[in-house]
Amino acid sequence: MREKIERIHKLVQILNNACYNYYNLSKSIMGNREYNELFDELVELEESTGIILSNSPTQRAGYKIVSTLPKVKHDIPLLSLGKSKKISDLETWLGNNEGILMLKIDGGTGKVEYKNKLFNQLSTRGDSETNIGEDISHNINSIKGIPLKIDDDNDIQVVGENHMTFKSFNTVNDSILLEKDKYKHPRNLANGSVGLLDSKVCKERNIEFCAFNIIKGNKFKTKAEQFEWLKGQGFNTVKYWIVTKNDLQETIEQIIEDIPNIEIPIDGLVLSFNNIEYGLSKGSSNHHPNHSISFKFEDSWYDTNYNYTEWNTSRTGKIVPKGIFTSIKMDGADHDRATLHNLDRFRAMKLGHGDFIQTSKRNKIIPAIENNITRSNTEVIPTKCPACGGDIEERLLVNTHDLYCLNPDCDAKLLKKLKHFVSKQCFNISDIGETTLETLIDKGFLENYIDIFKLSRFKKEILSLDGFAEKSYIKMLEAIENSKNIEMSSLITSLGIKNVGFGTSKRIAKYFNNDISKFINSTKYPMSFASIEDCGEITSLSIYEYFKNEENMNLFNELLELITIKQEEKKSDSKLKDLAGLTFVITGSVTTFKNRDEFKELVESLNGKVAGGVSSKTNYLVNNDVTSTSGKNKTAKDLNVEIISEQQFNEMIGRS
Repeated sequence: MREKIERIHKLVQILNNACYNYYNLSKSIMGNREYNELFDELVELEESTGIILSNSPTQRAGYKIVSTLPKVKHDIPLLSLGKSKKISDLETWLGNNEGILMLKIDGGTGKVEYKNKLFNQLSTRGDSETNIGEDISHNINSIKGIPLKIDDDNDIQVVGENHMTFKSFNTVNDSILLEKDKYKHPRNLANGSVGLLDSKVCKERNIEFCAFNIIKGNKFKTKAEQFEWLKGQGFNTVKYWIVTKNDLQETIEQIIEDIPNIEIPIDGLVLSFNNIEYGLSKGSSNHHPNHSISFKFEDSWYDTNYNYTEWNTSRTGKIVPKGIFTSIKMDGADHDRATLHNLDRFRAMKLGHGDFIQTSKRNKIIPAIENNITRSNTEVIPTKCPACGGDIEERLLVNTHDLYCLNPDCDAKLLKKLKHFVSKQCFNISDIGETTLETLIDKGFLENYIDIFKLSRFKKEILSLDGFAEKSYIKMLEAIENSKNIEMSSLITSLGIKNVGFGTSKRIAKYFNNDISKFINSTKYPMSFASIEDCGEITSLSIYEYFKNEENMNLFNELLELITIKQEEKKSDSKLKDLAGLTFVITGSVTTFKNRDEFKELVESLNGKVAGGVSSKTNYLVNNDVTSTSGKNKTAKDLNVEIISEQQFNEMIGRS
């Protein structure tokens, strides 16, 4: 007990010091993530011990003001909001009510008062323990988005966020010569600027006020009506969405995906009851009202610095940007890079060396760059292929822009195509690795996948290469010969057709009953594959375009003369349950399967799907340790995805 009390004192001291620096000195001495973790620890200790210190930050918002600005006594406290890290918590909180989801701008809270239709006072939030803020009315003409007159005779109090855009932030920083003197975050600069005694300097920094609530004089039934009235009076307002628990997750995921396109700093979302009277009936605590709750997505984001962009040419010729950043530990593992996917996301991020960025591990698996705070925009798009130096072009495909290498003989394209061709799910020639392929390409022995089957003509030259002896050469040729007996699904996969992976190839092979002639005939028509499960129009067009290319068709016909397509054996487990429409994820060790690949093959043979990560589309997570605290188990529980053991899975399909 004594240790817990000592820890409470220590946490109160640390957090209050952070608040003092933040609110009074416009200086951030710790990241949001670190502050939130310490705050949550303090809340847990206070709940478990029953001890709450009088100066605990859990009992108030903000910090006492030390400045020469006039003080303002708020008649209505400007409280912070309770927060959640889980979308499932927000869904439970909202229940069957209609909600309004708003961007949570990362700035400083302010309040505007009106009397007899005219502007009366502008103040900062300050400290909710004493309800005292600072009067910054002298800067009213220097802050955008606040009308000086409104169409309402009542006393009105509007609360919003003072902030600045990334563009304005960088303009100020560009005028500062010394790197050490530059501001680290728009939030700090905006907070310091609204309290400047010189209104001219404040105006030069382009501070904006964005309204999000009316706390006095409200005459509306819903938040949506309130926002429309505020807009009509000339206020800037936060962007919002009307939601229910059924579409809340989808809306939040879309907002997070779009964050790089938002030109102001965002540190989360706010969910309120759209019915204002119902929300107010929920009351409030000393620290926060119960009509709204914040979703702090940076709790699972990590702060680091951007280094440079790596551009990689794929086997299709697409040049993909990958962001390289200072190594950061995410969910227990070190990461220093993440794909940026396409030109649109790269441009939206406005990346530059040294930029302060936020990263995450989506679904606890895939590293991602979520946001760029600095947005210096100094990284450039290449004008030549990074692999061969050939010409490139920008293309618009399925609503996204990408770069493509135009050189058909690009070594990067050929290496990656052939690496894919010999991989396990394709021709499975394990004795030809990436290094061997690279050497054979450099020597001119391989110009396409057909040349793999003709390597014997270069026997003398290959045996003279480093690392090649007679034994390894013979072993390689035997592996090539054995690969010629191949399943139709693996054959289709090996071609590397865009949007056609192994799962799609299996469904295509099954659709045509492994009849390659029927498959070839169907490639002559654009929509031949659109009716096959999970193919659709885009995939069907990809197949059509691939085989419309005369060179591709000629190579494929030549390949068919060299190989034999296996006919699938009738499976003895044909009485097992059909898993069509179900998606599984498997994690941990397996006991009734040789490996996870065998599990995947069985599920797919029963028309089900196996995904790599848990999402809202997952039906079951298979894990023999159902009580594990692993990332996938945690995500499954958050999304209400059922976790079952192998034995339960086997019983489900009738395999036990």
